Amino acid sequence: MPLNKRFWTLLDRSGPGDRAARDWKLHLGARWMDAAIHRTATIAINLEGHDGSRLNVREEDGSFVLLAEDSIRGDSVPRGDVELWKLDWRRMASELAEAHEFNECEPDGSGDTRRIGIFHSSKSPRRDVYLHLSYWHFGARESLLRDLSRLQDCILFLTSEDRALPEVHALAKSRGIVIQPVLGKSGLSNLHTTTASQRAGKTPRSLPVFSVRKDWKWTALKVEAHVDHMKLRYGMKSAKHSFRKSNNSKMSKSHEILLWMARKGSYEFGTSEGHSIDADRRAMQRLAREMKDLVPIEGEPFILDHEEARPVFDVVLPTGIRPDQSPRRGSEEFEVA
Repeated sequence: MPLNKRFWTLLDRSGPGDRAARDWKLHLGARWMDAAIHRTATIAINLEGHDGSRLNVREEDGSFVLLAEDSIRGDSVPRGDVELWKLDWRRMASELAEAHEFNECEPDGSGDTRRIGIFHSSKSPRRDVYLHLSYWHFGARESLLRDLSRLQDCILFLTSEDRALPEVHALAKSRGIVIQPVLGKSGLSNLHTTTASQRAGKTPRSLPVFSVRKDWKWTALKVEAHVDHMKLRYGMKSAKHSFRKSNNSKMSKSHEILLWMARKGSYEFGTSEGHSIDADRRAMQRLAREMKDLVPIEGEPFILDHEEARPVFDVVLPTGIRPDQSPRRGSEEFEVA
């Protein structure tokens, strides 16, 4: 589906603040008009006159009139033409997701930059997708730079390439952020080619093992934990993955964590011999990131607190292994019964 270019162009020009419904009818079209009503406007912008002049909104005996400044006569308008409408981030996410082939999610965050989806493909690792509504106002550039400084390794949609100044591109590059204009001089580019390259000097991230659909849930994933690999199953789909070992270790820390979870249902920080609670917590966070790369399902794969981590998905031992035949602290292998 092609993007509603008129909407994005006018949004970029006028900004994301609330506008009267007469403006939104021009911006959005009929299919967007079920967005939530906010309140009645006190000022309307005269887009039909192409000069952007402001009209005062006045209520008189239950009806509304629009008056130019210093005017005593106004034009009567229906109530629906002076109702304010909130930006519908979910619909914006849906339209961008369809045009750029990423999985939309419930918009997350506040302000002008919000997370709207997840992108992954057979050629690219999992990346979160954000939308920034950039527009001209005092402090807009600084606001965008502040938002960029909080993001990392993601895709950021801007409503216009003209807002992506050199310092914006420089900061984005340093943080592994791909800038993707909704409207730009070169037109719409392809995320599948834009995100294929990795940041220079950084360890490559794991590619997805499944082509995840929007309705997939972590609770439906089943993982069979082994000493040197894990088997993943979702419905009729299956895959196998081995985590890299640390230096001078017999077993990957990630496999050790999964084996403990398969045995006890959770992993208590400080369980491993020679590892502090903080070291175990960092290892758990690394495992969570890699699981989200391998299976880019919306949400978190583990529930973490100060003392332990519990998997949201099902972790089991291989057939023929009893729970009491777990590896000792460190790296000794399971014994087959």
